Parts: sequence; C-alpha cells; structure tokens
Amino acid sequence: MINMNSLNFLKTAIFIVLFAISQQSAALESPTSFVEQVFADLVSQLAELDRSPSANDVETVFRQTLSPHIDYPGLARWTLRDHWKTSDDAQQSAFLSALQKHVMKTYASALTLNESMRLNLDQDVKPGKRLIQVTGRLEGADKGRTNVLFRLVGMDGSWQIFDVGIHGIS
Repeated sequence: MINMNSLNFLKTAIFIVLFAISQQSAALESPTSFVEQVFADLVSQLAELDRSPSANDVETVFRQTLSPHIDYPGLARWTLRDHWKTSDDAQQSAFLSALQKHVMKTYASALTLNESMRLNLDQDVKPGKRLIQVTGRLEGADKGRTNVLFRLVGMDGSWQIFDVGIHGIS
C-alpha cells in the first residue's frame, strides 16, 4: 500500500519530469524565436557601447553574446572530419580555441550592426537531416538588405548555432 508521503513524492516527481519535457519541447519548437532573441540581445549589447567602439569591443560583445549559442565542437568535427578523430585532446582544444577566435573575428567584422538594423526572418523553417535552416534578411536604413541563413542544431533542450551564411557565404 502506498502511503501519502510516497504519493506526494511521486506526484512531484511526475510534475518535474513533465515540466522539464515541456520546457525542452518549447525551446525546440521555435527556432525563429531563438534566432530573434539572440539577435535582439546582440543589438542591445552593441547599443550599450560608445558611438564608435573599437573592433576589440565589438568582438567582445559578439563573443559574450553569441559564443554560448554556437556549437563549436560540432562545427570543429564537421570542419576537420576524419582529422578530428585522429587528433589528440590537446590538438582538439587548440583547434577549438582558434576556431572560436576566427568565428568571432569574422562575424564581428562582417556584421556592423546598429540600432536601426532589423532582422526579418521567414517563418517557413526548413528542416534537414540534422540541422534546421532559418532564412531571413538583415535590413537597415543605410545598409540595404543582406540575405542571411542560420543553420541550427537542437542540443540538450535548446538550439545551438551551427552556421551562419551571409550573402551565401558561411
């Protein structure tokens, strides 16, 4: 026979599991919301910089805002393919560090964002075998329109950026 304490514990455990599943499901259901939020955070952080920030300041904002959302290990494995498998931990660590620096420098110099810059995403998300593709345009008063493509991968209940293509170059 189940006593009341055991029943309450069981109810609480079931609630926690269902809540965790619903949170993971919700995070994975809207890749466009994820991209919009990361972009909004990036623009907000950049807006807090001086009117003419240094390249280093911009890169720091990109690193702090974007890096937590980028799947660097997946990108490294994809880039090096078989060489990743044959490299030791020190080589993998060194490559990951160099890759992170390169990605941040590339994005920080390629995307000069300002408060007038808007990201307009298409609502039709294109699922692939492993990646989800979200397409859209960066639009600004003085920058015109720039096509962008975000490739996302679902990891640990949230989205991670695997690749960003700008004008067809990733």
